[in-house]
Amino acid sequence: MFCGNCGKEIGEKAIACTNCGMQPSSEKKFCMQCGVGINPKQVMCVKCGSAIKAPSGGSGKMEMGEAIIWALFIFPVGYHKMGQSKKGLAWIGIVLVTAGLGSIPLLIDYYLCFTKYQRGENLAEWEFFPKD
Repeated sequence: MFCGNCGKEIGEKAIACTNCGMQPSSEKKFCMQCGVGINPKQVMCVKCGSAIKAPSGGSGKMEMGEAIIWALFIFPVGYHKMGQSKKGLAWIGIVLVTAGLGSIPLLIDYYLCFTKYQRGENLAEWEFFPKD
């Protein structure tokens, strides 16, 4: 992971950058996935493809109740709100092909993505089962 303020590499669980002292996600001057400099208007890193801004255009947050509703009824909408539209559609195929058994790993992936998204970290379009 890289600091969004200064671009230096930091630990995945870092709450502050050891180089600049800022919270890693407080600024969006550098991609947090690959460390390349970015334009503040970019929505995606052109080097690694990770999302820079939340697709909803709002605060970039989704409340727990809203996330649960999307997970139980229309999970692709929840993935779309987290910037993973294509992955949400892929999960539909996985669940159908596995006759519903794919819904168990789907819910685990959805929860892990949601918790990472709530921390203000960027999710790549095809990031499955993100680690803390």
